[in-house]
Amino acid sequence: MPVAVVEASDLTPRTAFSLTEPEAVMARIAETRSRGYAIIDQEVETGLRSIAVPVMNARGTVVAALNTGMAATQEAASALAETYLPALLRVQAGLRRVL
Repeated sequence: MPVAVVEASDLTPRTAFSLTEPEAVMARIAETRSRGYAIIDQEVETGLRSIAVPVMNARGTVVAALNTGMAATQEAASALAETYLPALLRVQAGLRRVL
């Protein structure tokens, strides 16, 4: 994603945890690409945590995302990958075979 797209975006914070600086958003995008999944912790809605993986077609093009969310009172953000990532990756792999 080009920096210009992020800079032109509405970065008005939705919660106290929202990223609002283009550099911070770009760093989060780079981190997400590197590890292959994203975790948000109350950045979009207070009380909501989420983990997501990209859904790719057989050619490796990202066509969608697969996400699960939960109340911030349930799991610590640091535990989301251990708890939910294996199942998300299994579904991701299955979808890639049929897309």
